[in-house]
Amino acid sequence: MSNYPNQPPVPPQEPQQFGRTTGPSAMPPQEPGSLVVIVGGQPRQFQRGETVLIGRSPDCQILLDDNRMSRHHAQIAYEEDGWVLRDLGSRNGTFIGPTRVVRLNIAEPCAVRFGNPTNGQLVVLQPGTSASGPVAQVPMAEAPQMREPSSTHQVANQIKLGRAPDNDIVLGDLLASRYHTEVRRTQGGFEVIDLASRNGTYLNGQRVSQAPFAPGDLLSIGHHQFVLRDQQLVEYVDEGRVSLRAEDLTVTVGNNVTILDRVGFTLDECSLVAVVGPSGAGKSTMLNAMTGTKPATSGRVIYEGRDLYDNYEDLRHRIGLVPQDDILHRQLTVKKALEYAAALRFPDDVSKQERQQRIAETCASLGLTEHIEKRITQLSGGQRKRVSVALELLTQPSLLYLDEPTSGLDPGLDKQVMTELRRLADDGRTVIVVTHSVLNLDMCDRVLLLAPGGKTAYFGPPGQPLLNQFRADDYSTVFQMVTNEPDRWQEAYRQSPYYRQYGGAPETHNDFQRMATSTAPTKARRQQNIFKQFWILCRRMVSVTVADKAYAGFVFGSPILLALLTHTVPANDWGLQVPDDFRERSAEPQQLLLMLVLGACLIGTAVAIRELVGEIAIYKRERLVGLSPGAYLASKLFIFGIINIFQAHILVLAGLAGRKLPDDPLIFPFGWMELVFAIAVLTITSTTLGLLVSSRVTSNQQTMPILVVIVMGQLVFTGGLFKIIERGGLEQASWLFPARWGYSAVAATADLRNAMRMEFEDPLWEHEPETWLLVISIMVLQAVVLTIATRLMLITHEPSRSKGSKKPPIPPGYYAQQGGYQMQQMPQQQPVPVGHGYGPPQQQSHPGWQQGPPSHPGMPPQSQPGYSQPGHSHPGYQQPGPPSQPGGQPWGGHPQGPPNTPPPPPGRPPQPPPRHR
Repeated sequence: MSNYPNQPPVPPQEPQQFGRTTGPSAMPPQEPGSLVVIVGGQPRQFQRGETVLIGRSPDCQILLDDNRMSRHHAQIAYEEDGWVLRDLGSRNGTFIGPTRVVRLNIAEPCAVRFGNPTNGQLVVLQPGTSASGPVAQVPMAEAPQMREPSSTHQVANQIKLGRAPDNDIVLGDLLASRYHTEVRRTQGGFEVIDLASRNGTYLNGQRVSQAPFAPGDLLSIGHHQFVLRDQQLVEYVDEGRVSLRAEDLTVTVGNNVTILDRVGFTLDECSLVAVVGPSGAGKSTMLNAMTGTKPATSGRVIYEGRDLYDNYEDLRHRIGLVPQDDILHRQLTVKKALEYAAALRFPDDVSKQERQQRIAETCASLGLTEHIEKRITQLSGGQRKRVSVALELLTQPSLLYLDEPTSGLDPGLDKQVMTELRRLADDGRTVIVVTHSVLNLDMCDRVLLLAPGGKTAYFGPPGQPLLNQFRADDYSTVFQMVTNEPDRWQEAYRQSPYYRQYGGAPETHNDFQRMATSTAPTKARRQQNIFKQFWILCRRMVSVTVADKAYAGFVFGSPILLALLTHTVPANDWGLQVPDDFRERSAEPQQLLLMLVLGACLIGTAVAIRELVGEIAIYKRERLVGLSPGAYLASKLFIFGIINIFQAHILVLAGLAGRKLPDDPLIFPFGWMELVFAIAVLTITSTTLGLLVSSRVTSNQQTMPILVVIVMGQLVFTGGLFKIIERGGLEQASWLFPARWGYSAVAATADLRNAMRMEFEDPLWEHEPETWLLVISIMVLQAVVLTIATRLMLITHEPSRSKGSKKPPIPPGYYAQQGGYQMQQMPQQQPVPVGHGYGPPQQQSHPGWQQGPPSHPGMPPQSQPGYSQPGHSHPGYQQPGPPSQPGGQPWGGHPQGPPNTPPPPPGRPPQPPPRHR
């Protein structure tokens, strides 16, 4: 197909898609031997010799856009005994009533469902008998049904929920605590009480410790949701089949520079979506906005009818994110890495056996069982990526996002990874992958093509429909076109049938545009207490250190090597003791102490300078699932402190072996103990300096030059090479270096002023306990300051979600506290409409319900586009639009759209009223 870059795009032919239309359509006259296929009330006639392919792939004659459908689900052809339908090995089956069929002779009119026997896609098949025969009346395609509740529970005076078998409602979810929540009847109705759960109890998206529970409220515990209705708890379980919708996502930075421009689309359950585009097109920005880690400046992300930004604390457990960098310690085995990840993600009352069972199930589902005992360094690139995916699947998220999962992989591994992602989507979750690779886009259900500036150039099926939109022969040409003219192709997409069908109409109307500055606080909650996390992190750090043979060799070998170098200093009879005859004083004490101090600075800084920068991707992801930064940093200091103490013992005792040690210590009973203590404190302080540098650099390659500069600076400012006191500026600069105080401590212990010939006297070397305690205290203070600075640097690597306050009103009779509400007295119940996407509204027969555009599978009626209720602006309801926008649709949703008029730019409408509670 030719490409005409100087001509406006020719809109492609309207894609033929069925299963989402309503309203009757005239039946064409049937000919003998023909077959009429009716989907959504729309008939199509086929003749002998034609083969009818039914499925989700764009090359199907009957395209059913439902993720329960296989890409090539079934086939109809005319054979010797007439028209025959054959199932093509579909995953979810083909059904006549409740019976699954593989082959069906179509001798008379019949209704067939694909994907599910009760609410799958309905197709009516009518074989032709005579030219004038009567046409059977067939049922209309049904609107998608509401999500079916998994069970209903009667509420007595009180009911407990949790994982333990003795709860009234047992939750089979490892994200729930053993005893998680209690629902209790009160004089005014019901209330919810959190039982000190680790992952929290959420009422209408807000974490609570105790709060009133009114009819229609949504109670969330892990993957389980409960709606109070008619004195019963109606339970819904999020098993992964969820719908997702982006509504006009816009991100602006700096001086109102737009880097993501009104991105909107709708995804059905179990979709695989690729986000592609040239560099600088805003793919990572879009990913951050979709996951909620960095909310969009305006717009919304709707998860099963619920605003992700407003309900982030609750919904974040159902979102998995695999960043571009590996989020694994490659030194560990697959099993060990997943064990530590599971220990950090699940509540601390989840047993080791339960965690190991989940790990085994996850590895089996990804084909990693045979590799579970291998070190991650021994795996191929594709296998390592599967391990990263396995880590995210431990919590069984419904949405899985991947950032450049095929980066750096050869075409074979690229296909292997994409095939695995296709299978994950087919198994019951929505997968969104940001990629530069276009080799295997045909495996995806949808492709989102972003142009520079974050503009949507296309959203729809991959393959030929995408190329047709641009009149191009290949994807590289498409990338060039959108790079050169992003505005033009954004407008072309908004005028195309693909926008009306896949991206434009259902969701966005400006009454609900949401500003990110009003996001409710979203601090991630810890799954364990800080001490449990500290212990898990310590064990993991030890495992990583021991598993890395080269690093372990450096940690434990470097002090031995430096101790041997210390023996190159010429020895005399006195060592570090003060000679009886001042004429026998020499430079040996000064040289020995200088070697010890320089060695401590070197090994202390070097052991930690690569620690944080090498784990920064892991740290970012674990912070999103509740990792305590205090526990993380404390574990590093604790393990490094133990290592530093060991190194100090080796350095001092081996380095001074055979030499006389100070015989007049100031604080400790033995001189060698005092030297070891001072060198250990100096080593620990140097380690905190190394951690600070590691938190600031962006790559391991940057650390070595900085290490050289630090060690040389420490050497110069020790005060042992030349006089630095009473030298303006130089003396004050030396106060910043730990080596200055470390050298003063060992010099005071060895009474250096009397043990060697002195050309100058340094008051910090005075052989007095007060002097020694002073310099040691300053080193400890430096370590504390450096640790605080490291923690502040780590903040720059953490998700920067908006901290603006859009808190729901506090219920009457309650007061706010950290973690939720506390009751003063129970208020009276006030029934409210349901806006959380589960179950029917409280007034199903309320007059004024209006049906707008076609409904969407997997979405409850109140969150489906086009439904409105007069007098309400509650989330999930759509207000009727102005006369120029029928049904509340934006211009792009109008069947034709205003002629020659581009879609109006998004404004800043009034904010919606606060959500109930």
